[in-house]
Amino acid sequence: MADPTRQLLRWLAAHDVPGRVLLLCADAPLPPVARDTLVVRLPGCLKDTGIGLPAQLLASGVGAVEVTACPSATEEAAAQVTGWTQVLGDRVRRHTAPPLLRRGRPTVLTLGQVPLPRRVVLGLGGLDAAPLDLDLDDAARTIAALRLLGAAPRPDAATRADSEDVAPPERDVLAAAGPPSAAAALAVDGCVACGVCVRACPHDALVLDHDGDTSTLTHLREDCRAELECLRLCPVDAFSTSGSLPLADVLAVPTAVLAEVRTATCERCGARHPADEGPLCATCRFREGNAFGSSMPPGLAERLARRRDEST
Repeated sequence: MADPTRQLLRWLAAHDVPGRVLLLCADAPLPPVARDTLVVRLPGCLKDTGIGLPAQLLASGVGAVEVTACPSATEEAAAQVTGWTQVLGDRVRRHTAPPLLRRGRPTVLTLGQVPLPRRVVLGLGGLDAAPLDLDLDDAARTIAALRLLGAAPRPDAATRADSEDVAPPERDVLAAAGPPSAAAALAVDGCVACGVCVRACPHDALVLDHDGDTSTLTHLREDCRAELECLRLCPVDAFSTSGSLPLADVLAVPTAVLAEVRTATCERCGARHPADEGPLCATCRFREGNAFGSSMPPGLAERLARRRDEST
């Protein structure tokens, strides 16, 4: 998947970091700019640009991110920029004409069409010193940038999905971030602690811990990318989702407990299973009565039967 912001950060890491970056909507005219200004033309409109772009630019050493009025969606773009300013401070501001104009044309890059830096082509390096890890995806870099800029609490500020764990002023500022995160808002009901969801998640965003007779399923929200393999593959249909989590919620509460299940260890195979099922797990109970048979995972037979009924 294309990551245009990574391309821009890679270009910045191979050049002298500009004092200002001016973000322009695709249809906005180019205004006069100061000598130390890099112009970045967006493929669309400011109103559709998340806070990740200005946050990552500032975290990479850019002195200020400037914007001009959008010619086609003035009010929506202005509201978006206001949200950026509430989170990132006065380093995001409206562009004003400089007292002294630069000679020649400024450097103008189009987001999504940023050329590969010559240093990278020649293998000369120079990207290791980038403040942000360019191996991370855009969602992870956005969170890292906001934390680096002091615009969000540290990950240990709250460990439970409880809004009271975060001070109200902090929540108000984070809420201005506006756009949804890459994480899914997950809910779990009827978990049997089988661990299928943990193995299914391609981003290791789910953790199942066993402590005594309790098994706890935890959602690592910062690592979640809402691919929903957990929901699709859960054998007991325990997962549901209400869409994407707000970025503010992910920043404030990066780890949430989805389920706590009282479990026991199967006396035959050692697998964890709900304690109220008895001393044996579902598979071993089946094998005890069907020595030469085979068993589907718990709940899968009922699930397949429901789907057959729905399709007829």
